[in-house]
Amino acid sequence: MCALTSSVVIAAPRSGDEVRGGATDNAFRTTFHTQKVGEVEVFYREAGPKDAPVILLLHGFPTSSHMFRNLMPLLATQYRLIAPDLPGFGNTKAPPRGQFDYTFENLY
Repeated sequence: MCALTSSVVIAAPRSGDEVRGGATDNAFRTTFHTQKVGEVEVFYREAGPKDAPVILLLHGFPTSSHMFRNLMPLLATQYRLIAPDLPGFGNTKAPPRGQFDYTFENLY
């Protein structure tokens, strides 16, 4: 579990910081990726330097990683952020019920 402290410096995001594409040198930019996990193609947003401490941003129900679109540029100056869409939410495909057991244990 990650905790944020009052020592975090937050920079203001610039207009249009969230972009589609591959890796970028600009830590403010959020990039979009997919990763196969078992039989599920998981979509995730990523921002921040690769060598920075990692914060995993997990959305609640019934939302998606889209809820973090304004937060990520603010924290990307000091942290590597990863915000996946859980199976059946956002841009992650919804596997058929017979192939995926939709329980909290399997989602997290």
